[in-house]
Amino acid sequence: MPVFKKDFLMTNLVETTNITLLSSFSPDFLASNNEFVYTVQKVRPVSDVCYVPLEMNGHLAGYLAIGRAGLHTPKYSPNEVKVFSWLAGFLNNGYCRTLKGGPVCGRTALLDAAGRVLQRGAEIDAVFAEIFGANAREFPAGGKMYSSRRFASWYRVNLHGESPVGDFVFHKGDKTYRLVFRRFDADPVRLYFPREPQAEIVLADRNPIDSIPPEASHTPRYDLTLREEEIVQCIFRGLSNRYIAFSLGISPETVKRHVYNIFKKCDVRSRTELVMKLAVSSF
Repeated sequence: MPVFKKDFLMTNLVETTNITLLSSFSPDFLASNNEFVYTVQKVRPVSDVCYVPLEMNGHLAGYLAIGRAGLHTPKYSPNEVKVFSWLAGFLNNGYCRTLKGGPVCGRTALLDAAGRVLQRGAEIDAVFAEIFGANAREFPAGGKMYSSRRFASWYRVNLHGESPVGDFVFHKGDKTYRLVFRRFDADPVRLYFPREPQAEIVLADRNPIDSIPPEASHTPRYDLTLREEEIVQCIFRGLSNRYIAFSLGISPETVKRHVYNIFKKCDVRSRTELVMKLAVSSF
């Protein structure tokens, strides 16, 4: 068995999550674990070793290993152990402060791992209230409306998936809102803080389809339904069927059926041909 697997200090730290001192073990115990002790002393002679846990949000995320050089130097005193404990807490708190994020602008919101709003600007707050309801503006992923269920699925896939699934597009009356997901830089320690900001949601400046003139409407000319219009907009943005499905809250099979009907109504056989035909007909 490799020597590091015989590290009884680490075993005690993991089992108790308490500060562990080499000098706290009895001579008989140390004699029975002399292989690990001998290896440590061979690398660097020490009179004492202190393992200090780094706990983050109730989880053991790491540790500090501090050794006193020299075989005949004094063992660590209780006051010194208190200093090590304070140092670990200082590092933990300092890291927590870096997770909070700075002030947000009016069109930005910071959400935790569950999709709760931690910080938000006034403009996106009003949009959240309109899309998800006033009671769900603080927790858009936990509301009872269909829009909240769509948002929860979209947020979860973007946060935990390997690749993003496009923007969250929502239509209400003559208004169209587009929410853009931006995950914070990958940081494995951030996972220990699910209640801290995990992602940024930004209200886009313009409607989902910037490529299509706002006054252009394909429905009268090609008899497209409202849902088919939404899918055409997603096609103009280059989204795949899977991304369209997540954006609109429908199944990929339903998207395929709508795309087939759009092609048939517009008399085209590919997405490229559709985009070129509709772009030309918009002018």
